[in-house]
Amino acid sequence: MAELGMVVAPVITNNVTGETTTLDVIEHETRPLYDLRNLETGAIATQYATDVSARASGTYSDNISDSTLSVTAYATLFYITETVSGEIFAGLDKVSWRYEISDNAVALKNLTHKYQQSGAGQGTSTAIDQRNTLYPTALSGTDLVRNWGWTKVSILGTFYKYGVEMTSTLYRTNNPTYTWTMNLQVYQVGIL
Repeated sequence: MAELGMVVAPVITNNVTGETTTLDVIEHETRPLYDLRNLETGAIATQYATDVSARASGTYSDNISDSTLSVTAYATLFYITETVSGEIFAGLDKVSWRYEISDNAVALKNLTHKYQQSGAGQGTSTAIDQRNTLYPTALSGTDLVRNWGWTKVSILGTFYKYGVEMTSTLYRTNNPTYTWTMNLQVYQVGIL
């Protein structure tokens, strides 16, 4: 198994010029939270959290620059791994997220969160590709993926991927013509 681990791909695109710039990753840390024991089977599952934050700040274009554009996106992925008959499965539990705007002349719109959990499914011999897209209207929240009925995926299989892609449009409140698309992808990925 070629473990790719946590993939964080933050980028911002100027929607007028098409120029793309990588965002500054401020935080990227994974830690175990709890060991949970199933009282019926005795199986132990571990809950992990991955904290990621990326900041859009500074100048993003030689043509249309804005030195004060400043938004920070935060995402914490909570996922659970468990061993069943010697095979390790993982799945998203929930994702807490927020956007912080430090420039009162900047606003956000068109928030989109695309969730994916793919791989060899637990209890099935076939590959599964589970997806859901949410359109938040607030600047912070928690999405309870565990309530979607998704099947955990094998992290020992030939391929697995689970996580979220957060996209939003940034614009100046005094000139909404110039917009930027902020995209933060946070996925746990493995490939054979």
